[in-house]
Amino acid sequence: MWRGTSHSSDERQSLQPLDETFSEAKTFHEADQLRVRLSGVMVQERRDRFKPPGRWHNDLIVKTRYRFKNEPPVDRLHYIEKEQRLGWRGDFFDDVIVSVPDLQNDRLHLRVQVYDVDGVNTDLVDTIQKFSESSAVLFPQLATYANIARLGSKPLVDLVNNIDQHDEILDEELWLEINQPQTRHKLLQPGYFVCFRDESVSGDLTLDDDLRVLQDGDAYTDGSYAVLELDKNHELQPKREIDQKVAKMVAELAGKGRSSESALHFLRETLEAYSKYEKLERLRELDGEPHPSARCNARAEELRDELKADPVLGPALRMKESGQADD
Repeated sequence: MWRGTSHSSDERQSLQPLDETFSEAKTFHEADQLRVRLSGVMVQERRDRFKPPGRWHNDLIVKTRYRFKNEPPVDRLHYIEKEQRLGWRGDFFDDVIVSVPDLQNDRLHLRVQVYDVDGVNTDLVDTIQKFSESSAVLFPQLATYANIARLGSKPLVDLVNNIDQHDEILDEELWLEINQPQTRHKLLQPGYFVCFRDESVSGDLTLDDDLRVLQDGDAYTDGSYAVLELDKNHELQPKREIDQKVAKMVAELAGKGRSSESALHFLRETLEAYSKYEKLERLRELDGEPHPSARCNARAEELRDELKADPVLGPALRMKESGQADD
């Protein structure tokens, strides 16, 4: 079960169905900035069958997945730790699930997975924690391509890909859409989103200032839940933004996309854009030569003509040259 509420404590009401607007911020729109973060997970079930009664521990892993419309899914690993007691977890490797500066899709799929992973190798857990800030851990789909010998990409990828073969604590997903309120569509809007393990939770449900769920004014203790935050911000470092895009491309090449484009076509489009960037960078280098040779000048003109012929870059280049001429 999913419910949501406003960011603002002044506007915050009981947790509402997701087809209603939470606040004056309304919903997201095309070209908005969007950031989705995992604020925390409340674990209230013991799933470790190999521990004696009274030992309320889990070997805990927290993973999320996102996808826009028909694009391939991207996995994020937020947490893994052995022998964890029940309670709140919010000390993640990275709390960001996805962040984009320019929203170009009207549908977003989110999935939160919290599992007890019995039998996971202690050395693997220790190594994951040691490299918890690396792209290979934060984006497990990149682990195969990471140059981290100790990480052991296959065990990490196998663990993430087969997480649902372990003991489930929480595994919930939903589609959010840019749409009108009260049309039975779950709205893509700023606010806090709570996913509950239980399909139906009764009573007056609210969030306190620490983002813990209250049921009729008291702490909710009947099941596990996770709290996500959506807001109109984008604060990814450039490197993380590129990692995010590369992880999507790797997922597409692995056949996880659902678009009508083939993986080869997806890769071709990506490399075509990169090729244009390389040409622009080379043109900048040649134009900056203090004593260019005749061949350098000729190559610069060749590149300039190629780029001017491009339907996207051409108008920008001609506009720049026109401005320089006016000066």
